[in-house]
Formats: sequence, C-alpha cells, structure tokens
Amino acid sequence: MTADHQTSSALWYPGHMAQWRRQLDERLKTLDVVLLVVDARAPRATCPQGLLEAVGNKPVLILLNKTDLADANVTVQWVRFFERQHPTVSISATHPKGAAKSAILSGILNAYQAKASKQSLQGLKPRPARAMAFGVPNVGKSSLINALVGAKKVRTASKAGVTRTSSWVRVHPQVDLLDTPGLYPLSGVALDAHEPLSLIRSVGEAVVKPEDVAQYLVTLLCQRYSAVFSNWFGHPIDPEAPLSLETIARAKLWLSSGGEPDVVQTAQRLLKLFRDGKLGKFTLEIPLPL
Repeated sequence: MTADHQTSSALWYPGHMAQWRRQLDERLKTLDVVLLVVDARAPRATCPQGLLEAVGNKPVLILLNKTDLADANVTVQWVRFFERQHPTVSISATHPKGAAKSAILSGILNAYQAKASKQSLQGLKPRPARAMAFGVPNVGKSSLINALVGAKKVRTASKAGVTRTSSWVRVHPQVDLLDTPGLYPLSGVALDAHEPLSLIRSVGEAVVKPEDVAQYLVTLLCQRYSAVFSNWFGHPIDPEAPLSLETIARAKLWLSSGGEPDVVQTAQRLLKLFRDGKLGKFTLEIPLPL
C-alpha cells in the first residue's frame, strides 16, 4: 500500500468510524429496524451496497432526505428504484412533517409488530420499538431525529464527522431511535462517488480539492441542467463544451487583486451556492435499471 493510499484510507475511515463499525454487529442484535438515510442529491453515493450488507437481514426503511434541494422529477425515479428493494419515504431536509413523519413512525412500528405480538402472547408488556438512524456522514441523521422529537436532542452541523458516538433518543412513546456516527462500508467508496460525496459534504475538503469538486459540478450542470445553469450564468451554455472555472470567474468578476481569475474563490462560491440550494435544485446521479 502506498503512502498516498494510506492517507486516503485514513481520511475515508477515521478512528471514531472504525470504532463504531466494530460495535455495529452487537447493536444490530437489539434493533427492530434500520432507517437508512440517503441524500436525495446523491442517492447512489450515499447508499452504497456495503452499507446494506452491513445491516444483514434486519428490516430496512430507506429515507430519501433533503428532497427540497434535489430535482423533483429525478427524486420520483429514485423512490421507485429504492422501493423495489425496501420501503422508502421521501422527506425534505430536516423537516419530516405530516404524512412523511407518520410514514416513518408507521414503518418502524410495522417492522416491530410481529415481535410485539409475540411478547404480548408471552404475557410480556411490549417495549418501545428500537430503530437506528444509519448512513454515511452528513446525510441528516441527527437532524431527522431532532425533527421527529420536535426538539434539539442531538448535535447537528452541515459537515461530516459531528456525531462521533451513538446515543438513544425517544422520538415517540412507542419508538426509541439510535443516533449513530456516519459510516462508510468496509469495502471502501467507489471512485466515482468521491466528487458527489464531497459536494454534499459527506467527506472533508482534504479528500478532494474544492477546485476539482467545483469543476465536476460545473461540468455536470452544463451537460444535464444547461437551461437552468445558463440562466444563472447569464449567457447560453453549450452542453458539449462545459464552462471552466476560469470562464465563470471572468464572467462574474471573481478576480484576484491582480485582475486574474480567482479559481479558488470561484470554487468556494459555487460550492456554497450549490449546498445552499441557490444555484437550483439538482440531482447528481440518475438511477440505473436493476
């Protein structure tokens, strides 16, 4: 293994994540259902097969989160895609209200129903259902728990690595939910997932340079969302000739003190605009047939 590969592995799999992975199998024995939280802007990157394999045969409810930041038409396709494998609920970022909130709680209680009935037949009082919020970093697990409770019970931030230990929270009289650190599969992360994960801040800036991530975003938007991106850019865009960061810097007058295009500043501004939803509502990946 090269030094560069070792560095990359450490960044993708920090110590607190490795510790949580070692505890996972024991935790799973106490659970009734796993809530796999997926970012609707990058569903494939945030739902790697390795995570599904890690939970074994436990019932899974997929929560397609942050749909208010994603392309609504593509979200519909992703919901259909995931529903072929597991029950799926789409929710907007940190605000699962009304029907979505009811669907989440119902999904948890339905998964626990058979076990609760068995306990009742044995003369035992059924305990609250036990669920776990699970997924890669920064997909909204902790924010989801706070929204279900209706109060800030666990710490949140719009970056990876904030939750470093697991903790139980009662989100409903009949439901206990385990908040967990973000986790990547032991098999690693596919190379084509690096940029999407960086864009949604599931990994830190040390993994992929912001300029490279921003150029990936610009190329994708030029090719797949050229009309919307042209409107923001202020000039027609040729999908076959994606813009460069230098071209955008000159057009927007994002220049250095010497009057040259400031590529670093341009990358930072573009990434912030995307993450705040101010460029538009985009989905970075489209579902492929099963």
